[in-house]
Amino acid sequence: MTELALNFLGAFAVSVEGQPLTRFRSDKVRALLAYLALEPARSHPRQALAALLWPEVTDKQALQSLRTALYYLRQTLDRTAPGLSRQLLTVTHHTVCFKTEAEVRVITDVINFQTQLAASQAHPHKRLGQCVTCLEHLKQAANLYQGELLAGFSLTNAFGFEEWLLLQREMLHQRALLTLKCLADAYETQADYDRAYPYAARLARLDPYWEASQRRLMRLLARRGLPEQALAHFARYCQLLKAEFETDPEAETLNLIEQIRRGQLSQDAVEPGSRRELVPSSQPPPAPRHDWDEIPRLGTFFGRHAELAQLRQWVVGDDCRLVAIWGMGGLGKTALAAHTARSVAGQVEIVIWRSLLNAPTLDELLPSVLSTLAGEPLAEYPNTLNERLARLLLYLRQKRCLLVLDNLEAVLQSKQVGQYRPGYEDYGQLIQHLGNHQHQSCLLLTSRESPQELTRLERNLPWVQSLLLSGMETAAGQEILQYSGLSPAKPTAATVVRRYSGNPLALSLVADTIQNIYLGDVEAFLGQETPIFGDIREVLDQQFCRLLPLEQDILLWLAISRKALTIQELATHLIWPVQQRALVEALRSLQRRSLLETSEQGFRLSNVLMEYLTDILIERVSREIESGHLELLSSHALLQAQATTDVRQNQTRFILHPIAKQLVASLGLVGFDQTCRRLLDQMGRESRLAAGYAADNILNLLLHVGIDVTGYDFSCLTIPVEIPHLTRN
Repeated sequence: MTELALNFLGAFAVSVEGQPLTRFRSDKVRALLAYLALEPARSHPRQALAALLWPEVTDKQALQSLRTALYYLRQTLDRTAPGLSRQLLTVTHHTVCFKTEAEVRVITDVINFQTQLAASQAHPHKRLGQCVTCLEHLKQAANLYQGELLAGFSLTNAFGFEEWLLLQREMLHQRALLTLKCLADAYETQADYDRAYPYAARLARLDPYWEASQRRLMRLLARRGLPEQALAHFARYCQLLKAEFETDPEAETLNLIEQIRRGQLSQDAVEPGSRRELVPSSQPPPAPRHDWDEIPRLGTFFGRHAELAQLRQWVVGDDCRLVAIWGMGGLGKTALAAHTARSVAGQVEIVIWRSLLNAPTLDELLPSVLSTLAGEPLAEYPNTLNERLARLLLYLRQKRCLLVLDNLEAVLQSKQVGQYRPGYEDYGQLIQHLGNHQHQSCLLLTSRESPQELTRLERNLPWVQSLLLSGMETAAGQEILQYSGLSPAKPTAATVVRRYSGNPLALSLVADTIQNIYLGDVEAFLGQETPIFGDIREVLDQQFCRLLPLEQDILLWLAISRKALTIQELATHLIWPVQQRALVEALRSLQRRSLLETSEQGFRLSNVLMEYLTDILIERVSREIESGHLELLSSHALLQAQATTDVRQNQTRFILHPIAKQLVASLGLVGFDQTCRRLLDQMGRESRLAAGYAADNILNLLLHVGIDVTGYDFSCLTIPVEIPHLTRN
């Protein structure tokens, strides 16, 4: 049987029967082989592969480039071993698949690395340091990790592939760190310092800024009878800290060095705090157990690499207990938090992601968080807030967790900066509690404004940090324009980026406007007065008006539902039947216009769009009721009868209440009552209105403001309800 070796940990290397295979036509062909081999047993659509590797050209050109790359890949494989490509790949007119049960023996270092770790994790044992089988698995994994995934390899014009490669590199790198750490800990626990040292040294090289690993190396050098080398390593580490961060070593490190200088470090001594682990030292690296169904899927990442590096350093390098990302809407706070969470997922035991967009109270949020941390449903929920926070703190001390609360501004007052809405003050106690008390986890917040507690804590505590997100640099903004198919000169691109303050959402939407309205002519766009918008609202106004009625309906239903919806759920909400093909095309159009996000639960809106469309609903429905010309009031249900209680509460809070408040203020309570009666009479005469949601919406508005509906004609209701004294024809 032919043997094919695929080595991707380190530099790209392929061999057949021990003979190196180097004559690949291009890096795109190498990238295609690596991607297929590391995503095996999946039938990859040709369109997806083409978009992954050739995003800068048209779909037709990308598919042609993929056909050419596949031809060269198969040719290269078959030249070395006739028929090899047929044995490895299943290629159809629509898909490409790397076989897992090929007729050749495929040895992939990445797959073997992951297999060794999985075997160690699955093997039962009381203590890792006493389990010869598991230590052998971990040693094999450590030997396989010869460097980062595809070291030195990149495709600068293939954004999707680069993002995939970055995430895979980071995941494997973090697993390697944990593996080396477990081996070093196990052998140090056995007092086998000579065997612990090589793993500790590799760990220190792979992550030179992780101070705990540097302490371990100094400690092992001293215990091996090499105190001078330990002190020399300390001096080099101090120089590194000064050069990179202008800071000094931690107190624990200074205490250790003092012990070494005095010759007080015995082989039995244990450094205080040195056993605080990312995973228990007696266990192999566990498979991460994450609770992040609400986390957005990652899109193309523009210009936030420095911010991402800073956040990673705070979360896993500096062991910060509280970190916040804040700034105005549309700057990408949620996306940056999602990238951060995914990039550190391999270095923590649990990632928990919660969106506060629909303003859950802390009492509604905490039970699921505590259950996830406990690993099982809670037998008893603590009675008081203090008891709940104490339980949370206990779990965060036992496990290394990243807890993300996205959109904190949803629980803050709109008029008073940094103050909580009535009923949401508990979030302030949560922030203070986790910022002030010792634990080994991190709370990551995103918000449009900084709560008062964070400002005070950050001023006094080094483990509390915040990142004020501003607009992107010109170069990053230009990347967004180029990704949208525009190629303006640098000065022109700089003008566009500056005009919109580097706001990535605004730039993405403006780029679509230029492409569709001005046929890609950026100069013409800048030369006109009308399309020079003052803020994101104006950008969204112009974008929204460009949409087809079905596309507008979809966005408005998502704003009303206030959660992700599947295509089937969207179809049931639409008042008039729509062909599946038309609905799919509308969703694709909205995605191309950057107006939809996707998650495991379906399609959803960005926060900025959610707020914008909610305002549209409030303004238009209020205007329709006053004028008597009903459109949205008939086509969209403001309060969904079949929705869950929490969704209905949010629909009432964010949509129904503002409309009712505005109408009562404009018409007066009596005038509003008379207007609703007149509209119901109108519905009885117009079958088009009778078939819609208008009667349901009017009923809900009347009930919300406390008007007695006795004598009203609600025969047009689409959802039967029981209301005392309700008159029906």
